[in-house]
Amino acid sequence: MCGIAGVYYFTQPDMSHAASVIDKMLDNLHHRGPDAKNKVIISTSKGDCGLLGHTRLAVRDLDARANQPFNTGKLSLVYNGEIYNEDKLKGKYALSDLITTSDTEIVAKLLDKNDVKTVTNEFDGMFAFAAYHQTKEKLFLARDRFSQKPLYYYLDEQKLVFASELRALIASELFEVNL
Repeated sequence: MCGIAGVYYFTQPDMSHAASVIDKMLDNLHHRGPDAKNKVIISTSKGDCGLLGHTRLAVRDLDARANQPFNTGKLSLVYNGEIYNEDKLKGKYALSDLITTSDTEIVAKLLDKNDVKTVTNEFDGMFAFAAYHQTKEKLFLARDRFSQKPLYYYLDEQKLVFASELRALIASELFEVNL
C-alpha cells in the first residue's frame, strides 16, 4: 500500500503554498507508506503547474531507484497498486532496459510510449495513478476497473486536487467541505 496525492492548478499559483499543501496531504498518507516521501513539480508552457506526491511502502524493490514520483525523462508517475501481468507486458513491449524490479517502472515506461486507455485496458491488477506527460503537457489520472485502489478528487475551474484517501484530500484545505 502506498499513498498518492497531487494538486494541479490551471492558473499560476504560489508554488511555496502549493508545496506546503502537498506536504500536508502526504503527512495524512504517511501510514500508507512510511518508507519514503517525495514530490515533484510539474508545469506546462501555458503556465499550468502543480505537484505530484507519493508516500511509499517498499515491498518488492527496496532500492531507492524505485521511489516515486518515478520519472522517465518525459513522464512523472505516482502510482499505488500491483500489476499482476507485468511479465507478459515486459515481453509484449520489449521492456528490457529496466533499472528496477518494480512494476512502477513498467507502468511508467508503458505510459510514456502509449495512450492511457490502451495501457490501462491491458493491466491485470489493482491500481490508481497520476501521470504527467511533459511532451504532451497532459495530466492523466486512472484507477482499476473495480476501484480496488482508491482515488478521490476535487475539480473546479482553478484546480484539480486528488489523493488516495479522503482525509488527505480534505487536508489540502483547497475547497470547502460541506457535510
